[in-house]
Amino acid sequence: MAKRGYMRIIALTIAFTAIFFSLIKPVQAKGKRLKELQAMQESSYIMNFNWREFKRYVLQNSGEYQIILDYTIGENCDHCEVFESELSEVAYTYHSAGMHLDQDLDSKLPIFFAKIEFNQNNREAFLISEFNSAPILAIATKKEADQYKEEKKVIYDGKTSWVMSAQDVTEAGVLIEHVNRMTGNKLPIRYTMLRTAKGTILILIALGILFFLKDKLASLIQNRIVWFIGSAVVYLQCVGGVAFSLIHSMPTFRYGQDESGNLIVEEFFQRNGRGQYAGEGYICSFLMFVTASLLVVYTRLNKMEDGMKKEIICLLLAILGFIGFTVVNEIFLLKSPMFSSGFYPPNHYMRGPYSVDQGTNI
Repeated sequence: MAKRGYMRIIALTIAFTAIFFSLIKPVQAKGKRLKELQAMQESSYIMNFNWREFKRYVLQNSGEYQIILDYTIGENCDHCEVFESELSEVAYTYHSAGMHLDQDLDSKLPIFFAKIEFNQNNREAFLISEFNSAPILAIATKKEADQYKEEKKVIYDGKTSWVMSAQDVTEAGVLIEHVNRMTGNKLPIRYTMLRTAKGTILILIALGILFFLKDKLASLIQNRIVWFIGSAVVYLQCVGGVAFSLIHSMPTFRYGQDESGNLIVEEFFQRNGRGQYAGEGYICSFLMFVTASLLVVYTRLNKMEDGMKKEIICLLLAILGFIGFTVVNEIFLLKSPMFSSGFYPPNHYMRGPYSVDQGTNI
């Protein structure tokens, strides 16, 4: 009887042990992916996924973590490179805050950053989400993994993805706002030591140059012509949106092809007030600068002797100034059609002899 009792105890122990390990096995499998991601994130702020890793960590997400994904082209895409460079600053911010580690507070999941480049081996990752442009920022969670299991596709909504365009601002300070909104965090941007060092070095170099040239600059900046040229350069850059065009790699104009396949300009000015081509900024700033310069020249005519020459110059300046203002106004109306500024009264105004006031005084 005692032997039989021992055998029963051993059998029950083996049974309970088997049940215990069968229960903890899935948990171990889940935790293994999380540990792998944490190890990969330590070596790179933005992991570079291939299709195999994409399937393992994104399409088999068991709900232990979230991944901020950068769908990118990689080569031959300047905008993608700029975007990834700025996103790495955001990834560094999250990494420094320990957001990739196990989160016990507020039941938040660890957050990782990864990218997947479009190529022949990774094209399936783009096809299942019906993506045909890049870069695209999205957050992958268990919801997307479950969707893939049921429908064999991953469709992100507007709250979990951001399709970047050339007009969008990709600076790290702006990107972190979108990432915070996706993840429900409120982290302020924290730049990498390399970026901070570069900015500090540039400032020190500029200060050093100013210090050694201070004597020459003192006499130079007192010259009114220098002030005028400097003001003109600053004005042209600010009004023309030079910095915006360089940062976002804006095309000069919108190009297309004619029936013969030749490259042609399809559009010079974007039909909205919130975006612009690089070329239209340069055109507008140059037109406004030239028109304003005509007014400056007009104010200097009082030094000329009275006569026919002075009258002709005054007339030419008035005509050219009017043409310049008219062209600038037409461009303004093209960009912002809700306004109705102009030099002429509307067609429905009463017309008659100019000896009678028609409300046409400017």
